[in-house]
Amino acid sequence: ACAGRQVLVFETCMGIVTGALAQRMGGYGKIISVYTGQETSHTDMIAKFNLSFAENHSVKWLHAGEIFGEDEEKEEETSAEKKDPQLADREALVWPCPLQDHTRRYLEEEVRNDKEL
Repeated sequence: ACAGRQVLVFETCMGIVTGALAQRMGGYGKIISVYTGQETSHTDMIAKFNLSFAENHSVKWLHAGEIFGEDEEKEEETSAEKKDPQLADREALVWPCPLQDHTRRYLEEEVRNDKEL
């Protein structure tokens, strides 16, 4: 890779390729490094390269879910349903809730008792 270029990298070498590119390009250009998982595991390796400010900031991290987002969104919805199985029931509720029969009778009796007093 030459300086001043835009490079897209998808690696599984713990950041060695990304760090080498950043060092080789000298901070000129942009490196887009695609990763999977919760967070980048490459940051420790990048720190070992002792890159300059410009070299370090030429690397932009992009999660694979942002490229292939449709599958990630479906997995998130499924995992949210697994974590909270009653979520759909709560969302179906309307407020104010309709009174149950025994509650309605109790309130009607209370109103009659108040009128008698």
